[in-house]
Amino acid sequence: MTEIELLIDLYKDEENYYLPLQEGFSKFLSRHDNEEAARAIVEGEKREIEIYEKYGGYYSYGFYIAKKI
Repeated sequence: MTEIELLIDLYKDEENYYLPLQEGFSKFLSRHDNEEAARAIVEGEKREIEIYEKYGGYYSYGFYIAKKI
């Protein structure tokens, strides 16, 4: 991929995953009475977003779906 394609892909990921996730942080905290465990989860997600914004062009996620046969 070219640098331009990587940047487009990065913003697509942010738009489709990270932005909706961030928008839900306050509702999540309210739903869990701002408990310490809930705050820790949100802080972890925020840290992941920071890392992705800085290094998103260098890594990605993969998901595997398996079915027991």
